[in-house]
Order: sequence, then C-alpha cells, then structure tokens
Amino acid sequence: MIVVEVHLAKDSLKKFTWPAYLVAARTRHRCNAILLVIAPHAKVAVWARKPIALRPGAGSIHPQVMGPDEMPSIESEHDARKNLEFAVLSATTHGHDADVQRSAAIVIRTTKALFAMNHPHSTI
Repeated sequence: MIVVEVHLAKDSLKKFTWPAYLVAARTRHRCNAILLVIAPHAKVAVWARKPIALRPGAGSIHPQVMGPDEMPSIESEHDARKNLEFAVLSATTHGHDADVQRSAAIVIRTTKALFAMNHPHSTI
C-alpha cells in the first residue's frame, strides 16, 4: 500500500498526520504501507525527507520523496499521451525550472496531449 500526497509547500502538521495515515492504511488493507510525497519544489522535498520520530526508542517514519531531481521530465507530446497523469506531475514539477523555454515546452506539450486525447482531466 502506498499513501501518496503532493505538496507544494511545507506543512508542519503533516509530520503528525502522516504517521496516522500509514497506520490507517495498514489497518484497513492488512498490509505494509509506505508514504510517498511528491514535492515539486526542492525545499519542500528536503523538508519532507526528514524522518518523523514517533517517540524515543519507538523508531521513526522515513517518507519516500519524489522531488525535482527524481521526477523525469516528459518532453514529448507522444510520451505525455502515453501517461497523462505522470505528464501532469512532470509539468507541475518542471514547469518552473530555471530554463524557462524548456519549462514552457513541457507544460505546453502536456496541455496539448490532454486536449488532443479529450481526456476527462483536460476540462477547465
């Protein structure tokens, strides 16, 4: 079981709620659970990677984090069409990189793929 959250900003309350999410998922589905945080901004990724201590001697939770360095960029409309949801994550992550032309191209190709496929997520 993977509990997934996308975070655009630091949220100190998450360090208290994420352990609860994992316990609830483990209980409900009767399996191990991990936390995957998708953090498009490098500073948020660094923050999210910090272990969450449960209490002294009880161990800690180590979120798995996909930050900008781990998120591949989907740079072709063909690749975006093959996996629209991943392309949207890529555009969200790389749509504000220092290379403005590259960032714009990623966002435009993803948008074109959404509209070309008449995908339900493409409506405004």
